Amino acid sequence: MKRIIGLLLCLVACLSGKVFAQAADTEKPNWAKGFVFNLALYADAFRYDKSEFGNAALRKSASDQNTEAVSLPFSNLDWISDDSTISLGYQSARFGGKYTFKKANITNFGAVQGFVKFGTENNYLRIVAGNDNDSTYADPLGADPGPRVYTGGTGASWKATLDPDNITQGNGILLNGYLGSLLPIGALTIDLAGSRYNVTPRKTTIAKPGTLNEYGDTEDMDIQAGARLGYGIAELGKVNLSYNAGYVQVGSKYGWDTVNREIVPQTADAETWNHRFNAAVSLTRFKDFEVTLGYSGIITKYRDDYWTLEGSEAVWAKTTYPLIGKHAVNLNARYSGLLGGRLMLRTDHNFTFYADKNYLAFELAGASWAQDFNPTSLGTKYAEIGHYFLWNHLRAEYDLVKSGADPKLRLILALRNLYRLDTASSGVIEQKYELTRDEIMADFQVKYFFNSSISAFVGLRFQDMITIRSKDLAGQNAGLFLDSMKMPGSAVELKDSVFTFSIPIGMNITW
Repeated sequence: MKRIIGLLLCLVACLSGKVFAQAADTEKPNWAKGFVFNLALYADAFRYDKSEFGNAALRKSASDQNTEAVSLPFSNLDWISDDSTISLGYQSARFGGKYTFKKANITNFGAVQGFVKFGTENNYLRIVAGNDNDSTYADPLGADPGPRVYTGGTGASWKATLDPDNITQGNGILLNGYLGSLLPIGALTIDLAGSRYNVTPRKTTIAKPGTLNEYGDTEDMDIQAGARLGYGIAELGKVNLSYNAGYVQVGSKYGWDTVNREIVPQTADAETWNHRFNAAVSLTRFKDFEVTLGYSGIITKYRDDYWTLEGSEAVWAKTTYPLIGKHAVNLNARYSGLLGGRLMLRTDHNFTFYADKNYLAFELAGASWAQDFNPTSLGTKYAEIGHYFLWNHLRAEYDLVKSGADPKLRLILALRNLYRLDTASSGVIEQKYELTRDEIMADFQVKYFFNSSISAFVGLRFQDMITIRSKDLAGQNAGLFLDSMKMPGSAVELKDSVFTFSIPIGMNITW
C-alpha cells in the first residue's frame, strides 16, 4: 500500500508547477522582463538589550540573571542576515530564472529557480523547478508573513510558523496551468507540486531472533506533494483551496517482533503523515478597500499502535495522541484611500489553537515522559495541553512627499503583538501549568525613494518580550532554584522580560 501511495505522489511530483509567487512584502522586488537585480541590506546602527528575571536571587543558571548590553554601530554584522539578500535573474515571455543568496541558504551557496512557459498570455502552462520556488496564491495584501499556522516550537523557535498555502514548501518541481478564457469571467488556476520523493533502503539494527547475522529489510521514506485550485473573479476578488501532504517513515525505528519474528514498527513516530491545507477568499470590489479571510490547518497523524516492551512483556501499545489538528484563522485588510491616497492602513490578524499531550512545550528538563506518541499506559496519566496563539498587527504608511504619482519620502508606523499561552491543569493533584509569552513591538521608519529602483530607510524599534511561568510549572523544575531542598515545594510564579531598543537602517536596490 505504501508503495502505491509513493508512486501516486511521485506521479504528482512529475506533473508539478507554478508561476513566480506574488511578493508578500512591499520590500521584495517586482520582477520585470529582462535582466533583473535586487539587493536588500539591513543592520542595526545601535542596539540596547536589557533582560530582567523574576526572583533572580533564587535562580541557579547564569542565563537567568539580569543583564544589560549595548551594541555599538554595526558591531553585530547584521549585514549578513536573512533580512539582507541579493537576487539576480532573467525573465522573458517564455523562460527565466533567478539566484538568491542570504544567510539561511549560505551552506547551499544560495537558492535557484527556473521556469519555462508554453501557450499564450491568456492560457498557458508554466513549469518551475528549484529550491527557491515558494508557491502561494492567497493574497495577504502586503503583510509578511502571510497565511500561517503557529506550530508550537520551544526556546528560540517558540513563534515558528508554517504556511499551508505554500504547496511546494519552497522546493521541487511545479506545474502551473492558467486558464483565462475557460469561464465567462475571471481566470482558473490549477497548480500541482512535487517537493520530495526520497526512498533509502535500510537494514534492521539487530539480527533476526534465533540467528547470528540475518538482518531484515526496511527503508527510510520522505515524500511530499501538493495541489491547488484558484479562481480569480474579474475585479471582485479571488478564492482558492490549497493542499499539501507529506509522509515520513524512519527505517531505524523498525525492529523484530520477538514472538512472530516479523519486522514491526517500534515507535509511534516510525510513520508520520502531515496534511496541510488552506482555504481563502479575497474581496477587492470596493474602491481602495481589500480584505482576505482564510482558514489554515495542519493534521499530523502518528501510528495508532506499535510494538514495544511494557515491563518485561512485549505488546502492541496504543498511542496516546495519534492525531493532532492545528487550526488557524487569518484575517487581512488594507485601505489606501485616505488623505487623497497618501495614507495607507493595513491590518492582519491570526488566531491559532490546538491540543496535545506533548509536555516539551513547557520547557521542563526531562519532559519527554509525556510526548504525544508515548503509549497510553503512560500518556493517560497526564492532562491535555491547550495551545493558543494570537497575533495582531497594524501598519500605517504615509507619503509625506510625492513626486507626481510616485512616493519620495514615506513615514511608516507598525505595531505588532504576539501572545502565546500553553496551559494544562490537573484535578487529581490540583496543579495548573501555564507558560505565557507576550511579545510587543513598535517600529517607526522614515523611508526615502531616490527613484523607483533605489530606496533607503532609518528607524526606531522598541520590542519587549515577557515570559511568565505559573507557580506549579516553576515548581516542577528544581533546576530553576538555588535551594533544591526547599524548592520547588515553595516555588513562586516567575516573570521574565527582555527589552530591546534599536536603530535599524537599510537600503533596497532593484532594476
